[in-house]
Amino acid sequence: MNSQDDVALNNLGLIYKDMLMIDEAKECFLKAIQINPKNSAFYTNLGQLCHYQQKPNDAEIYFLNALKINPQCFLTLNSLGILHKQNSDNAEKYFQNALQINPQCYQASNNLGLLMIKKKNYSQAKIYLQMAQISNPQVYIVYQNLAFLCLEKQYKSYKDTNFLEAEDYFLKSLQINPQLKLANHNLGLFYYDHQNHYMNKTKEIRQCLLNSQLLIGPFQYLLSNILESYLHSIQDEEERKQLLEKYNLYNDNYQKLSSKDRLKLLQKNLLEAIKINPNDENIYFCLGKLYQYSNNNEALYSFFKAININPQYYNAHYELGNLYKHMDMLEQAKLCYQKAFQINPKSDIALYRLGQIYQQINMFQEAQQCYLKAWQINGNNSYYYINLSNLFEKMNMPLESKQYKILFDQIQYQSEYADKFLFMQSIFQ
Repeated sequence: MNSQDDVALNNLGLIYKDMLMIDEAKECFLKAIQINPKNSAFYTNLGQLCHYQQKPNDAEIYFLNALKINPQCFLTLNSLGILHKQNSDNAEKYFQNALQINPQCYQASNNLGLLMIKKKNYSQAKIYLQMAQISNPQVYIVYQNLAFLCLEKQYKSYKDTNFLEAEDYFLKSLQINPQLKLANHNLGLFYYDHQNHYMNKTKEIRQCLLNSQLLIGPFQYLLSNILESYLHSIQDEEERKQLLEKYNLYNDNYQKLSSKDRLKLLQKNLLEAIKINPNDENIYFCLGKLYQYSNNNEALYSFFKAININPQYYNAHYELGNLYKHMDMLEQAKLCYQKAFQINPKSDIALYRLGQIYQQINMFQEAQQCYLKAWQINGNNSYYYINLSNLFEKMNMPLESKQYKILFDQIQYQSEYADKFLFMQSIFQ
C-alpha cells in the first residue's frame, strides 16, 4: 500500500474499527489526517472511535474540527447528536441540523424518532421513524423501533389496530434479515405477551423463539407445543379464551411448584403433546432440552428423533453437540457442531463451540480459525476474545494473547456502559 494513500489508510482504519482493533484503527486515522488534514471524514471517524472508547471530550474536538472543514457534513452532525444523547435539547438540535442539510439522512431521522419516544412525543416520533423508513427501507432496526412505538400504551388509544401495525413492522424487519436473533426474539415475545389478540399464533411463537435461540421458559414450551393442536381446531372464540384462562391459571400454580415438581409436570405435558402430534420435531427437541443434563440416554433419544423428523434442524444438531461435549464424547460433538454450521453458516456460536472442541484436543490452528471466523460473524461477543487470548497463551504467543485480552476488557467495559435500549442501536450509524 502506498504510504501516501490517505483514503486507503482511512478505509483500513474503518476495517480495524469494525474488528474492534482500536489502537490500529486510531493509528490509521491519525496517519490519514497527517497526509491530508483537510478531509473532514477522517476527523469524524476518529471522533466516533473516541466516543466508542468513552472519551467524549476528545470525540467532540474531532467532530468540531470536521465541521470546521465541512459545515455541511450531516453524518458528523448526527454523530454529535449521539454524543449529546444525555442532553435531549442539544441532541435534537444536531439531528435537526443533519436533516436540514440532507433530508434523506435516515440515521438522523431514526435517532430523532427515538428521541421523541424518550420525550413521549409519540406522534412526532412516528413521523421521524417513517421518514427514516422511506429514506432507507432496508434498515431493519427502523421497523423494530416503529413496532415498539405502536406498543407504547400512551400512543393513540392502544387499540387492536396498534397490534396489527406492530406485527406488520416486526414482520417487515424479519423480511430484511430472517436470521436476525433480535427480530425473531422480539416478534416471538410480542405474540406471546399479547396472546389474547393472537390466540392462533402459537406456531409462530414457537418458531420465532427457537430462531432467536432464546432459552424460553416452561410455559412458553407448553403454550407452543400443547395448545397448538387445540387452538387451531377450536373455532369458537369464547372457547379459546376459556382454554387460555385455564392455562393461565395453570401457569400461576406452576410458579408455586418446586423445581423438581416443575420438571416432572413439564415432562408429563410434553409426553402428552407427543401423543397429540407425534411428528412434531420441536416437541422432541424440548424433551431433549429437558433431559439434557439429567438423563443422557433420554436426551440423546429425543434429539435423534427431532433430527430424524427434520434432518436440517439446526437447534437439534447444536444441542446434541452440547450434550456430547458434556458427556466428553468430543469427536461426536465436533461432527454435530460442523453439521449445525453447515445448516446455518451465520451461526457464530456453533463455530465457537467447534473451536472449543479443537482447543480441547490440542488442534490449536483449527481452534484459532474457528474463533476468528466466529468473531468475524459476531464481533460483539467478548467470549471469542478471551478464548483467543487463552489459546494464544497456550501457543506461547504472549503478545497476541495480551492483545485479545485487552479487546475482551474493552467489550466488557462497553457492555457495562451501554444504555438499556435508547440510542444503542444507532451508536455508529
